[in-house]
Amino acid sequence: MEDKSTWPIVYAEALDKDTIGSDDSLGYSYIWISDAAYKVNDISKLTPIWHQLYLPISNRPQGQLLLSFYIIDEFNTNLINDLQYLDIRYLLYIF
Repeated sequence: MEDKSTWPIVYAEALDKDTIGSDDSLGYSYIWISDAAYKVNDISKLTPIWHQLYLPISNRPQGQLLLSFYIIDEFNTNLINDLQYLDIRYLLYIF
């Protein structure tokens, strides 16, 4: 976990929800976790950052996603159990 160059890249895609037919892509982004807002083995409040979305075919900028990541070691069962109580409602007042 110490070598950030081995951390995964996250593919994020935003879709609209259609009641009839298929969902449409609003944009996508590849996010290097080491360049994102993140905490390792710590679930204290974390302010997310904006990541650019791009259109699927043209790769033109299309908007942004507000994201952050909590990285928890699989053996850190105390934090894993506490994740269900993580309250992110405070973020509604930041942005």
